[in-house]
Amino acid sequence: ISTVLHMLNHVRPFLQSILLKNNQPAERTPFEQAFVTILKKLWNPNMIRPCVSLIEFKDQLQMAYPDFAQLPQDPKFVYLWMINHFSDHNVLETIGRVMKGKIEVRRTPIDAQTLLPNGPSSKVENLFSLLSLDLPTVSVFKQRNLVSIHDSNTLQDTISLKSLIDSKLRKPHVSKDGRFQLEYTVATPPKHMVLHFNRFADSSHLEKTRNKAIVEYQPEKFEFFPGYSYSLKYTLT
Repeated sequence: ISTVLHMLNHVRPFLQSILLKNNQPAERTPFEQAFVTILKKLWNPNMIRPCVSLIEFKDQLQMAYPDFAQLPQDPKFVYLWMINHFSDHNVLETIGRVMKGKIEVRRTPIDAQTLLPNGPSSKVENLFSLLSLDLPTVSVFKQRNLVSIHDSNTLQDTISLKSLIDSKLRKPHVSKDGRFQLEYTVATPPKHMVLHFNRFADSSHLEKTRNKAIVEYQPEKFEFFPGYSYSLKYTLT
């Protein structure tokens, strides 16, 4: 919760839409009221920052929203839950304008035996709040860009962020059920892009399956997509 709040603190249009609005506390949902309160505490120059506790914020959400207490202990799910639980029109408009993009998914049926296309393709365009990128598979043997799962102190070669994006958007993927070939194209990139690296193949055994690949970022702005350049603002680990 703490890391997600700090990440959202770097999205200035989002903060302005929440902190500068003139509606009364009675018009806010329990989540919005708790969120505004904790943000004001974090940004109050007269408060000692170490004294800002998240326990009250967490307890308020768990009491008002039972589903919040059932979330996996993963910042990804906390982030998605938060940005999808605002009800204020101005906040929703800001989130949709600067924090969400559109991705086109092309789905083609494939033959289960040959894994070759076997039927007409269909396209659908969806909104996305984060872009998940798959890291190279963890191996029990030392290979390039990989590290032995038995040697946690061994550093591995870095993987460029560009190569991960190219793998996501330039290559076809097979759906989890093995019935379709999926191809992704970002139709409208968001102004603030949130990237998620799939480091845990099985959430029930996090320590055993953590992928330790190191992702290399460009120090300055670099082109994610044609005509769209980004610079790194925040890293959540």
